[in-house]
Amino acid sequence: MSGDTQPIIEGAFGRLFGNAIGRTLDVLVLHRGHDLSLKELARNAGVSTKSLSKTVLPRLFKSSLVKETRRIGHARMVTLDLTTNPIVDHLVACEFELSLRENKQ
Repeated sequence: MSGDTQPIIEGAFGRLFGNAIGRTLDVLVLHRGHDLSLKELARNAGVSTKSLSKTVLPRLFKSSLVKETRRIGHARMVTLDLTTNPIVDHLVACEFELSLRENKQ
């Protein structure tokens, strides 16, 4: 999968920031409370699994926005960290508010 693959899920952060981190946050916010494999996350966000693993997720892990939930075989499962970082609640609210504003325009 190349880095210029079209995202399956298009959300406000991806439209606003136009980068892999924004698109990845869109997918994680939409699927909050559920874990996704890196392959699913990359496909839905329209980023390569290599870019996700090497660039995007390390930044999100470092900021405590994402956590690894489990492993299924060799597949790592991740989710938005709704418990330890209060910033995540603000991101969810921001995604919602940005979407509302876009719809009003």
